[in-house]
Amino acid sequence: MTTESILIAFFLGFLSHAVLDILINQFMLFPLGKYWLWVVIQPVTLLIIILISPSVVIWGVIGAIMPDVLDGIIALLFTPEWKLNKIKGINESEIQGWMKSSRWNKGLLFLPFHKRGATISKQMISLEVNAILSALSLLGFLIARKE
Repeated sequence: MTTESILIAFFLGFLSHAVLDILINQFMLFPLGKYWLWVVIQPVTLLIIILISPSVVIWGVIGAIMPDVLDGIIALLFTPEWKLNKIKGINESEIQGWMKSSRWNKGLLFLPFHKRGATISKQMISLEVNAILSALSLLGFLIARKE
């Protein structure tokens, strides 16, 4: 595994995330309480992919999740005025207040393909379609691993 192959895998993962976000209006996991099982399944699936994948594929997976990680950190840590968004406590009302004052809650995300209106398709896909797409991705990794 060369540095070049790592960078290519990371870039392709990042690019695939951008393309999918522009083409597909993805299923949103809100309210979290209603979709808690899906919230648990996503990281477990990602962990399985990372554990069974060849090392260069891991860098592609990291590249694919990096846009969400970057935007999540930036959008939650800063207010719309780009001031540090400090959390004042660890109780539910303080966390809700922290979220409400964040760039995330206002839809002011950093990456252009995450901003409101960036998606070409205006109709959101369903939880079922999202689950099928995730299963097909995992199946693709499993098939690719065998070859």
